[in-house]
Amino acid sequence: RPSNALLAFTHFAPLTCTMEMPGLDSASAVEAHRLIEIALSKAGIQHSYHWGQQMPADPSALRAGFGDDRVDRWLAARRKFLSAPGRKLFSNSVLDGLGLSA
Repeated sequence: RPSNALLAFTHFAPLTCTMEMPGLDSASAVEAHRLIEIALSKAGIQHSYHWGQQMPADPSALRAGFGDDRVDRWLAARRKFLSAPGRKLFSNSVLDGLGLSA
């Protein structure tokens, strides 16, 4: 069943299908994941990524996977909950790269 969490990778309704593709952190594994992402996009298959597994570090891929509304609502909640210094404190390279630190 879909999660109600704004940035849950399992948000697709009525069901979410997940693929587990563990692998070594190698150039060939990174390339394989990149090619899978391209194939899913070209086929028009909506998809998102588990936060800890080869997620493309690209704000446009994030927005394509979760939708502008979900991302914008998440950012608004972050701004409401955290002050500017708090947002800086609770940021990292992943959030920065995805445009989620603001």
